[in-house]
Amino acid sequence: MSHTTIRQYTHRPNLTELGMGNTNETYLHVSKDFDLSQMFTPGIEVFVEDTKTKKTYALKSAVGREFRINQMGTFYRDNGVMPGDEITLTQVVKD
Repeated sequence: MSHTTIRQYTHRPNLTELGMGNTNETYLHVSKDFDLSQMFTPGIEVFVEDTKTKKTYALKSAVGREFRINQMGTFYRDNGVMPGDEITLTQVVKD
């Protein structure tokens, strides 16, 4: 018998995450209340498909003082993401 596990995380990026603040960095800051390390193993590139555009993006997470998903710039630009827009990351695992 197979099992399907679905994990979702919804986020609303702010000006800083969109590269519009003090830096030009584009990332998604994940609250310490959530553990996304099963979706984004720190330091390992993960290929993510945008279900709306069918484009694939290479993202990589990092852990320091905070958990970040980096390399979000192309996704943000391609989708015209603005502060407060909602992004939902979904992982479906079948075993």
